[in-house]
Amino acid sequence: MKLHDAMQKIIRQFGTPVLAESRLMSLLADYKAFDDFPAMKDVMKEILSGGFGKELSSRSKGRDDAEFLSYAETVRKSLVSEKHFKKDFASYAVESIEFAMGIIPDVTEPSDHGYDPYEKPAPAADKSPAAEKSSSSGSGSSESGESGSSAGWIAAAAAAAAGGLIWFLGRKK
Repeated sequence: MKLHDAMQKIIRQFGTPVLAESRLMSLLADYKAFDDFPAMKDVMKEILSGGFGKELSSRSKGRDDAEFLSYAETVRKSLVSEKHFKKDFASYAVESIEFAMGIIPDVTEPSDHGYDPYEKPAPAADKSPAAEKSSSSGSGSSESGESGSSAGWIAAAAAAAAGGLIWFLGRKK
């Protein structure tokens, strides 16, 4: 069963207070709600452990859909920016709750059926002193056409070769 359908059945049976209860994860597992999107398990755990489920449950009591949706958007953004979940997983988790409560008519499922719900960090810029020196020294190319990065590669290859030679000479006969 899909996560949003399982959430709907659970909320109909137990009410919105179940959003704040640890047994929600067991109930979702009983409905096999994570079979299609295994990564959703981590996102739902965060909603429960981060207090988001409790707050969503409490805000649902007034049934002011605009206020609830506003907070739900805050949860979605927090899951992405602070917890580093992929946007489509965060959206699907929050939309599943909104759908289960009858606030929205349908959900958008994630395109990724994998196990990793986290956004990959952007590659960090190399801040080593050598990298800063080569970037500040102009184009970094020599007359032979080698750039600063290929010079580093050549140095690394030479060091590896020297290490192999030392091992070879030091081995017992």
